[in-house]
Amino acid sequence: MIVGTFLLLAAVRYNPAQARGLAGALKALEAEPYGPALLALVAADLFAFGVYGIVQGFYRRIRPPDVREAQSAIANATS
Repeated sequence: MIVGTFLLLAAVRYNPAQARGLAGALKALEAEPYGPALLALVAADLFAFGVYGIVQGFYRRIRPPDVREAQSAIANATS
């Protein structure tokens, strides 16, 4: 969201030099008055997203498609 904000501001102001990547966004957060707290919040969010991805990868089950069901759907669509 932070990187997107910087890209949006660069587009609105017609200044491509203002477009920043993740490193630029984090440096801008660090320069703010509550920079360390904001960086800690971003770090906690990234950590939580990583844990979510690991848990989802461990528990998520992907059911393979049923070939007979797909064949009958194709046969019904072409008739």
